[in-house]
Amino acid sequence: MGGTGTDQHTVPQTYLKRFAKNNHVAVYNKELSDFLKKTKSIKSRPSEKGFYDTIDGDGKQTDAIDKALDKILDPTGKLLEKIDKFCNDAKNHGNSAVLSAAEKEQLVCYLTLQLLKTFKARSIAENFTNTINAQLAELAERNSKTITTDLPDGKSVHLAQLMDGRQLSDYAHFLFDAVWVFVYNNTNVSLITSDSPVFRIVTRNTHTGGDIFFDEDNEICFPISRKVILRIVKSGVKWFEEHKGYNNKIMVKNDPQYFETVNTCCFVRANNEIYYHPDDCKALVNKCLELTAGYPEKTLQALKASY
Repeated sequence: MGGTGTDQHTVPQTYLKRFAKNNHVAVYNKELSDFLKKTKSIKSRPSEKGFYDTIDGDGKQTDAIDKALDKILDPTGKLLEKIDKFCNDAKNHGNSAVLSAAEKEQLVCYLTLQLLKTFKARSIAENFTNTINAQLAELAERNSKTITTDLPDGKSVHLAQLMDGRQLSDYAHFLFDAVWVFVYNNTNVSLITSDSPVFRIVTRNTHTGGDIFFDEDNEICFPISRKVILRIVKSGVKWFEEHKGYNNKIMVKNDPQYFETVNTCCFVRANNEIYYHPDDCKALVNKCLELTAGYPEKTLQALKASY
């Protein structure tokens, strides 16, 4: 892709380094159904040249959006590091508050932008514009007419979403008003992450479908490290009553199956690449091979059907 020629990250390096060893992560590529033979530097994953570039008033390519995102997202890396250390300290397990009000506001902003700045968000925008254009072309052919529109391309729609204050506010309010539970992983299962690190889990069998984060059947998950995950639970979700007493606190879980389920959801929701610590290669290779082979099929089909 053209543009300013700079690599622009869809997931900040300051986040991904908690899953890295010497700033390198192991990578599984879903499209190729293969593990990349060498670990990859977080400087190159996940990124694309000119991904957020736009045309300024003088008709020149500019990376102003990417720089603006970096100013907001990069400083939050220190907050994520603080959360990780806090949750890994056993003396904080129980009644200790994890975040101050200001820190929660900072993390809400981070999560909102991270939801909307990924390859998957771009793909959704592109699919939308392509579908509309295809329907217009079909309508024109059926009526033997030429139909022209000013419909922007998928990239323009995606970047407009990132700059849409109303949409950002909707996501932010949804996240802020929910219950936030920091789950400490007290098992031997290591958490993974992906090129879509903020993902949703459907918590009811009666889910009606649709990729809607505001649905009451949804729970949002965000792996902070191999040992800590943030669960954002809205009132009405299956696990709300269990979690509301842990709002802004640490819940210790000793159930390996729970974290296996989280990893499965992370895998399914990823756009294309899964990232994991190089020391976890053996276990994660088996996990990815199972999922690629369609196991557990019932779980995967249920997740896919919820899109």
